[in-house]
Amino acid sequence: MPGPLEGVRILEFTQIIAGPLGCMLLADMGAEIIVVGGGAGSLPIQALARGKRFIELDLKSTEGKAAFEGLV
Repeated sequence: MPGPLEGVRILEFTQIIAGPLGCMLLADMGAEIIVVGGGAGSLPIQALARGKRFIELDLKSTEGKAAFEGLV
């Protein structure tokens, strides 16, 4: 059964507990969460990674910017 946020894509750039927690809850409601950067590093952040995908982008490079624009 799809959630109410099915089809919504959210790019997560957060690092403090409140951001990853909020995005985990949005993922539980069906949103596609893509964590940009090294968000899966610390143990508390790993505990909040349910339903998320992770990607590393160098936003200073041309390729990284193009990939980011493709996600948006």
